[in-house]
Amino acid sequence: MSTPQALWSTRALVLAQPLEIRPSRPDDTAAMAALYAACWREGLTTFEDRAPSEAELAERRAVAVAAGLPHLVAVTGSGTVVGYCWATPFRRLAAYRLAVEDSIYVHPEARGLRVGRRLLARLIDDCAAQGLCRMIAVIGDRRNTASLALHYSLGFAAVGVLPGVAFRPGAWVDTVILQKQLRVDPPPGGRLH
Repeated sequence: MSTPQALWSTRALVLAQPLEIRPSRPDDTAAMAALYAACWREGLTTFEDRAPSEAELAERRAVAVAAGLPHLVAVTGSGTVVGYCWATPFRRLAAYRLAVEDSIYVHPEARGLRVGRRLLARLIDDCAAQGLCRMIAVIGDRRNTASLALHYSLGFAAVGVLPGVAFRPGAWVDTVILQKQLRVDPPPGGRLH
C-alpha cells in the first residue's frame, strides 16, 4: 500500500510534467513489471495467478512489436512510466486478421488523470492507421468500472458478458466483452498478423 507521500509524488509527477505517449522500448520493461504488479495486487485488472516477471513482460512486448502492433507507454517528463498499453491479435485464424485486442494498465496512483484515455486513444489511432478494423476489449470483472468507463468514453460498445466464467478466490466473476469499429473497410490486400 502506498503512503500518502508516495501517492502525492506520483500524482504530482503526472500533473506537473508533460506526459509523453510513445512506443515502448526494451528498457521500459522493469517499470512496466512494477506497474503491472501494483495493478495485479488490486485484483480487478487481471486474472493472472501472479504478476508476470520483467522477463515475461519483455517477451510479451517483443511478440507485439514483432507482429508490427503498437506497444505504448505513458512517461512523465522525468522518465517515470505511469501507464502502458498494447494490441495483440484477437485470434490467430486468418479471418480475424483485422481485429486486435487491447490491454491497458495505468498505475493506481495515476488514475483519474486521463493517462489511460491518452494511451488508449493513441492505441486506437495507431491501429486504425495500420488498417486494422476492429478492437476488442476483454474486461475481467464487471466491477472494473474504471476500465469499462474508459472504453465506453472512447466509443466501445458492450457486445457480450460471460457470466461467472472466471473463478477468483472466493467468487465467480464475469467477463465483459466490448468492441470498437476502427474502420469500415479493410485496406487493399488486408493485414496479416
